[in-house]
Formats: sequence, C-alpha cells, structure tokens
Amino acid sequence: WSIIERQLIRWGEFFRAGKRLRVDLSFNYIDASLQPTNPANRGNKRGSSAT
Repeated sequence: WSIIERQLIRWGEFFRAGKRLRVDLSFNYIDASLQPTNPANRGNKRGSSAT
C-alpha cells in the first residue's frame, strides 16, 4: 500500500489545482488454500520443446 500512497501524494498537487481525481482499482484474489490440480507440473513454466 505504500506505493499507492506515494502515487496519491504525487497526484495531490493536481487535486489542489482543481483537477478531478478518479482512481479505479481492481484486485485479483487468489485463494492460497486451494491445491493445484496437477502438483507435478507446479513451477514448470516452459513447454516441452524449450531448450
């Protein structure tokens, strides 16, 4: 959250100058309690043809 706070502080001068500020946030929720469907391939990010 500190990164977001710093950016909002940087944008603060625009807000004080009468500009409007609109911030759209989205969150990608990942349930850490779910097990991967195929644990043998976990961490395998390359295809079979990679060298």
